Amino acid sequence: MKKLILTLAFMLIAFQYSNAQISYGIKAGLNFASPSDVVASDGSTPEIDANTSYHVGGFLRVKVPVLGLYVRPEVVYTSITTSLPIPNELGGTVPSDFKLNRIDIPVLIGLKMFGVANAFAGPVFQNVITSDLDATGISELDSEDFSVGMQLGVGFEFWKLGLDVRYETAFSDNVSEFEVPDGSEVLNYQLDNSPDQFILGLSYKF
Repeated sequence: MKKLILTLAFMLIAFQYSNAQISYGIKAGLNFASPSDVVASDGSTPEIDANTSYHVGGFLRVKVPVLGLYVRPEVVYTSITTSLPIPNELGGTVPSDFKLNRIDIPVLIGLKMFGVANAFAGPVFQNVITSDLDATGISELDSEDFSVGMQLGVGFEFWKLGLDVRYETAFSDNVSEFEVPDGSEVLNYQLDNSPDQFILGLSYKF
């Protein structure tokens, strides 16, 4: 992660000295994640609900005059909450919230069109900060920290305000593992930390 941040900083300095136009701003919005994949050690695949979550962060926008394109690196705090059914002592299940907080760093290449619209795509680097399950009798075995995905979308700009819609998917696996007591046995669960999601964002450029 440190190497990635240093690389982004070097890219921005290089663009600045090449007479590129740089702007910056803040952003926030909602995340509509698809249900995460969950697999238990007994082969079962519990059905889970995906809840609407949020993100907040900042961005730089570097215009490349020669190509007519722009580069937009972002640093975004993303919080995703999922409802997961956990077995209880009575043989049923109890819905428990799985909360995932991570830092996302999209590096997007975009093209402005028709004066107000733009289309963009690029990789997103994700680093998990915390992953907690709100349930008793649960022990977290392991949670992977880093993964790589992709974002693509379209946006519109009016004055200093921007509105965009994105689709995000993961290139690499990123899972959290939990042990869940289930009667006389203990089940091991693997939960996907990087579900596919649609992202609605509102930004303000200074």
